Amino acid sequence: MIYVTIDSIFDFSKVKDWKKINIMASQLACVGEYKSFNEFFKDRLLTVNPFYDSYYLEELRYRDSLAIVSNLDHKTVENLLSMYNLDSFISRIITADMVKTFISRIFFQKLGHGVLITSLQHEGVFAKMNKLKVYFIKRYGENLEVADYNVESLEQIADFMSSHKIDKGLGDSHLRC
Repeated sequence: MIYVTIDSIFDFSKVKDWKKINIMASQLACVGEYKSFNEFFKDRLLTVNPFYDSYYLEELRYRDSLAIVSNLDHKTVENLLSMYNLDSFISRIITADMVKTFISRIFFQKLGHGVLITSLQHEGVFAKMNKLKVYFIKRYGENLEVADYNVESLEQIADFMSSHKIDKGLGDSHLRC
């Protein structure tokens, strides 16, 4: 399963305090507290648009099932995806409301194994703590030291994953089929 954080697809940079509140939510999860903060963002999400490379989700879905993970509620995530016709690429939406904890180490323990694509450092760190492979998109110009791969875009991840799916040991007959 490939888990993609909502922050990797949509640009929340114009949403006041988005990053800070997500970090705070993760800290609350670590002490066992949870309550939905979706109301706080209700009107602020009008400024959210997909990143230029978001449609590469279609390429990624050919590699494995895609699940969106988010601290927002299911309906909000569903609406954002469908507004930009990205919903058809997604197999599942997993939200903090469903798991009853914000994106944190506990959140990733409940998900199990897989690959995480994220652009927020704290989410990448929590995923690595739970042994997920992490592709970190440098949306804000920063690297994540613990990430398996630091990349510039979803396009780069799609290219990377497609070049590593061909089994070189099979010869060229698998390419002709």
